[in-house]
Amino acid sequence: MLRLLFPLLFAFFIFLPNHSQKITPIAWMKQLPDSIPLCHLSIPATHDSGALEGGEAFQTQDLTLEEQLELGVRGFDIRLKACDNNLLGVYHSIVFQDMYWETEVLPIFINFLEEHPSETLIVFVKKEGGSNTAFTDLLTQSLASPQNAPYFVTQVSNDITLGTCRGKILLIHRDNLLTDFPGAQCHGWQNNTSSLITLKDRHGNEVEAFVEDHYQFPTAESAKEKSALAWSHLKLSMNADKHNHKWFFTFASATALPEDGPQAFATIVNAQLAQRMTNAPANYGIIFMDFAGTTDGRTLIHKLIHANFGH
Repeated sequence: MLRLLFPLLFAFFIFLPNHSQKITPIAWMKQLPDSIPLCHLSIPATHDSGALEGGEAFQTQDLTLEEQLELGVRGFDIRLKACDNNLLGVYHSIVFQDMYWETEVLPIFINFLEEHPSETLIVFVKKEGGSNTAFTDLLTQSLASPQNAPYFVTQVSNDITLGTCRGKILLIHRDNLLTDFPGAQCHGWQNNTSSLITLKDRHGNEVEAFVEDHYQFPTAESAKEKSALAWSHLKLSMNADKHNHKWFFTFASATALPEDGPQAFATIVNAQLAQRMTNAPANYGIIFMDFAGTTDGRTLIHKLIHANFGH
């Protein structure tokens, strides 16, 4: 009897599901159930996602948007300014990033979702200077166009699920300028601090979210302080009552201009956050990081993705 049982047990363990083998960064959401609320996911995101230009003071990323998507990034922070050519340019502060929302950014996101319909993207959009009217008109036109509109989540709820959002973009508007928009607008977001905000869609549905966004420090010697602030916020997310469906946004990014730029902080903060994360399942919320392509950035992304599976 035992001689017959051992081969069966061996086959059973050999063919047990192994998430570590199935999970690929380019389609890591594919292995998650449709029923899971987005607010229960650990989602790697990038801060000032399009800022590859500007030198030490303004560069925040070292990977293109396509490369970030392939690495597993699913949250993006896009800063836009209306330009004289009637397009929305990607900016970080005063520095134009040589790309436009209509011709590069949005097509990159949509093409990715067409090729990987299991995924969803959470895209934060913020006006970075310029005319309010021109920004509003151009963004409204872009979002409402027939070729783009089907790719946006139109309504939000605190328990909105991954299944509802697969193949689509959940747009989070940092400004309250549009009257007819997909996604949700932020209310109560305060600069350079932690804050409780409300996400409100055009139908009046509301979602509460907690934000940690301390970003201005005297020198890069404050990187450990920034890391501690971010980690404390991540612990709030991990320990939150899952029945309340709270949302958490944590920024691992910071700067100390004019003394030190974003990379000086990313070098320390990304590494320290990744080191503190265990291999146990955890809900870290959405974490925005700088320089995602560095070794520590990649490690942090890997840890966040695998936190959804417990590996």
